[in-house]
Formats: sequence, structure tokens, C-alpha cells
Amino acid sequence: MPSLVSDRHILTGFNFHWHPYLPRDSGFAGIYKAFEGFAGTYEGFALAAANGNLVRAVFISAIRKDPDIGCFVRAHRDKYPAYMSSDQAFTRFRRSIWVQPIELRGRSRGNFTAWNIYFDPPTENPDHLAVLRSFFGRLIVN
Repeated sequence: MPSLVSDRHILTGFNFHWHPYLPRDSGFAGIYKAFEGFAGTYEGFALAAANGNLVRAVFISAIRKDPDIGCFVRAHRDKYPAYMSSDQAFTRFRRSIWVQPIELRGRSRGNFTAWNIYFDPPTENPDHLAVLRSFFGRLIVN
């Protein structure tokens, strides 16, 4: 895996877009449950689908540096054991991040790879999850 310095070089100058997708509950609780850990779809990386570990590492680094996500997860962690410290909870949250490439078709640029980002929710409160997802929408990734 290239170093983070190389990662930043690869990602320099890209156009990064976050596409939130929250399915509305249409009476099928199981469908909504499947998406509770979905953070969003991100495009703009100049990386192929085979570079999932690199994309995951870049996101984990960005999350580690984001003060709002860190404070929020430390404060809203009811799904984690009570004995776990707030720092341990934030570490567990970061380790739960996973990515999945998705091939999309653009009108003017043809096919491209975007990335779905997922996490294991630290809370069961849907309002808190909505706030957490909103932080991903303004996450600085470089």
C-alpha cells in the first residue's frame, strides 16, 4: 500500500462529491435497517475499484482528524458496552468503516468508480444517526 504522502498526491486536485441516500421507511423496517450504517456515496477519487483498502485508509484518517465526528461518537455510543471508554468507542467506530466500489455511468464522462462508505452505528437513535451522517457530508478528505 502506498504511503499517505503518496495517497495525498494521488488525490490532489480531484472533485469530491458526497451523495447522501436515506431510504424512507415504506413499511419495511428491514430495508431501512440495512441502510442504518450507510454514510453516503463518494466520487472523485482517481483510484480503481481494486484500491478499496487505500480508500478505506484515507477515510479513516479523515475521520480521525474530524473533531465533530470524534466528539459525536464519543458522546452517542449506546450500542457499545458501558465499560468501554469514549476513546475506545471512537477507535471501534473508526475500525468499523468499510468501503464498497460502485460503478456509475456519467452522461458526459462515461463510466467511473464511486465509493459507498459504511460504518457500524455507535447508537440506535435514528436522530443521532442522521446527525452523524450529516458530518460525513462535509468531511474533508485529502
